[in-house]
Amino acid sequence: MVILMKILCIHINTDLQIKECIISTSGQDRIDDVINEIKIKVVKTVNVLTGFVFDFGTAEGNATGKFMELIYKLLPMMLSTIIKYCKTDRLDITKHLGVINYSCVGDI
Repeated sequence: MVILMKILCIHINTDLQIKECIISTSGQDRIDDVINEIKIKVVKTVNVLTGFVFDFGTAEGNATGKFMELIYKLLPMMLSTIIKYCKTDRLDITKHLGVINYSCVGDI
């Protein structure tokens, strides 16, 4: 789980990169797209793991471990990302949402 969280923090440090934002917005479109596609897969993996912990971990009382500590750190980071990303005026948000849309449709 720690590795997955580290992957979410990967970004290229440029003027366009939104500070403390999970979404890669460096201005290097091809690299940003690849990094963000990987991050989408990481978030989906975390979602599956969280579902597993809630479905099976609570039955055995194991839901209060390191995993839940990391989830409690991840959720505020994700919410902060959404707020900062939507409030920025430096990016064309519709262009970046195309990567998310493509990744989500590809799973269906």
